[in-house]
Amino acid sequence: MCLMQLRALHTTLSSVAAKTYKGCLEEESKQTRITLKEKIREYFNSANPLTGYEIEEVKRVNEEYIVKDTRQLVTMYRDNVFTGRAVARIFHGIQSPNYPAVIWGRCKFWRSHLKDDLHEICNIATGEILKMRLMR
Repeated sequence: MCLMQLRALHTTLSSVAAKTYKGCLEEESKQTRITLKEKIREYFNSANPLTGYEIEEVKRVNEEYIVKDTRQLVTMYRDNVFTGRAVARIFHGIQSPNYPAVIWGRCKFWRSHLKDDLHEICNIATGEILKMRLMR
């Protein structure tokens, strides 16, 4: 329900947003303010204001592929102490002080799982790293 409310808010604000700040200074901004007020009134006066907004189903990640890549990454770079979060950030190409883009951008795993959910990767990678540590 909250996600649908956020989607409704985003859609409403996007429809009246100006492309630049200069658009807010023009005379047309008065019309957008009126339009926004009308949409807000319509939302609160409607019996079911969230009709037409649906929650997109979250795509599941390919767990086997992430487990395989996590194992390869950890074994290729044995001198680093990886966490699940660090692995997920590498897979998404998010740099950090320990893993700068200048150096890790050359790694084949950098930005390799951009379409997968970061938190899901983090959970899977953490579990796999713990399994690998227990096997030693």
